[in-house]
Amino acid sequence: MASLTRNLGLAFLCVVFGFVCFSNAQLSSNYYGVSCPNLQTIVSNAVRQAVNREARLGASILRLFFHDCFVNGCDASILMDDTTTFTGEKNANPNRNSLRGFELEGPSWEVQFGRRDARTASLSAANTQLPQTSSSLSTLISLFSTKGLSSSDMTALLGSHTIGQAGCTTFRNRIYNETNIDSQFATTLRATCPASGGDANLASLDVQTPEPFR
Repeated sequence: MASLTRNLGLAFLCVVFGFVCFSNAQLSSNYYGVSCPNLQTIVSNAVRQAVNREARLGASILRLFFHDCFVNGCDASILMDDTTTFTGEKNANPNRNSLRGFELEGPSWEVQFGRRDARTASLSAANTQLPQTSSSLSTLISLFSTKGLSSSDMTALLGSHTIGQAGCTTFRNRIYNETNIDSQFATTLRATCPASGGDANLASLDVQTPEPFR
């Protein structure tokens, strides 16, 4: 188990380093070719084991990458715990009680390695730069634009929320107070999420393929 945990941590760091939107000329897909030639196989196997053990981790680790890379680049600062002298990003409003898979299949892509881990993190940046569940369309478009991402990029990234599950607090207002949602779908979600209470209850936002990352 300790070995698997170490490998999952390595998996997160390696994929974060290669996030396409933040790559640069110093990164290379063969960065660890000499020091750790079996790195990609080790990472792939570790992630596969984790997702096979719990299918939800596929969605969780994708969310983890996004929340790290969207705030000051892909520097793995999301992994840093709070101490008496340091405040990290784990307890930012968009992250608290929603991110998981810190110890850690679907589509794959060539990863560019070589990015160094951060030695600091920013709670305030995480609170202001990450999209909120209540953000308007214009706010989201503007937010993604500041990261050099188009509205198509935004649609693809936010669309990833259709895999995995979400807590009731993230969509309760939509299913009880708004009308621009499929009424049958809203009724289905209400069965899991009452108007009050049950905040920790989880529901799939895609009832047909809630787990596969395709």
